Formats: sequence, C-alpha cells, structure tokens
Amino acid sequence: MGYVFICRKCGDIKSIDLKFGTRYLKCNKCAKPMDWSNAFPPQSVIDFRDTVDSLFELSKKRDKEILNARYDFVKSNHPNFDKTQLDKYINQYEKICEKYPDNDDTLWQSISDEFEYEIRNDITDEQSTTIKVVMDMYPRNQF
Repeated sequence: MGYVFICRKCGDIKSIDLKFGTRYLKCNKCAKPMDWSNAFPPQSVIDFRDTVDSLFELSKKRDKEILNARYDFVKSNHPNFDKTQLDKYINQYEKICEKYPDNDDTLWQSISDEFEYEIRNDITDEQSTTIKVVMDMYPRNQF
C-alpha cells in the first residue's frame, strides 16, 4: 500500500510504498528528512481504519458462527429447513428489535410476540415455535 508524505518545510508531496520504509525518506525539493509525522493520512487514522476493518471482520465471523449454531439447532428438529429461509427470519427478527430500545427488558416479550405473529403465516406452528426459541436462545451479535 502506498502512503503520501508531505514536507513540512516546502509542501512537496512524495508517495512511497511501505516496503521501502521511511528510514531514508527525504524531500525531493529541499532534501529535508521526512518521517511518519509527515504522513497523510496520519498514522492514527491508519490505525483507526485498520481497527475498524478488523472489527468488521470479527463481526462477520460472529454473525456466521451464530447463524451456523442456530441452523444446526433448527436442522436437528426440521431436516428440510433451508439456511437462507432461516436467515430471512433472522433479518425479520432484527428489524423488529430495531424498533424497540435496547435497554428495556420488559419489551422482549413484545418483540417475541410480534415476531411469532409475523412468521406464523409462512411456516407451520411447530417450525415457528422452533424459530422463536432459536431467536430467544442465541445471543445477538454485539459488534
């Protein structure tokens, strides 16, 4: 990945690849040495971006783990149930959860009832009960 360095003395812009490092980096116009304090974006921004990227990857990994655990539970009770179908119901459940504040525990029954009402028309009562149990039993992704 290339980085941009800006000379503080003359404003000259130099782009380098990290494989060469910054040890011998000098301005082309005034020959003043440059280091990471001359980098654009600043190193703190690069670190922040890398942290956000890693959190995003961890979130995707956790979503996949939770989906697989839920699917294994549903599959053990209903062998013909499809993973994409389960993902559709998970998305419905998450949309319902977004309507309610996170800090009010009294609303979980309302969320559960509304979710059960929405999915009852699509699948059998036994399947909807299993899906409802799975949604209540497994945690939501906290990322």
